[in-house]
Amino acid sequence: MVSERGYQKVYGQKRAVWKKSQCKAIKLEGKHRYLMPIDDEMRKQIAHLAKPYPKRVISAASGTHGNQP
Repeated sequence: MVSERGYQKVYGQKRAVWKKSQCKAIKLEGKHRYLMPIDDEMRKQIAHLAKPYPKRVISAASGTHGNQP
């Protein structure tokens, strides 16, 4: 939680929380959106919007592969 004053009431008790000045904004990527065409005509209309399927990022710390089943 973040508050201008540095505290917030939670279930009737005051709790210390982060102040806005102590926080840093982090820009995140947008969500993936998918379209499901109803018929062939609609498929032609949305074909130009198609992009390659996003791949997972390989994690060096966990040793997992980017392409998991």
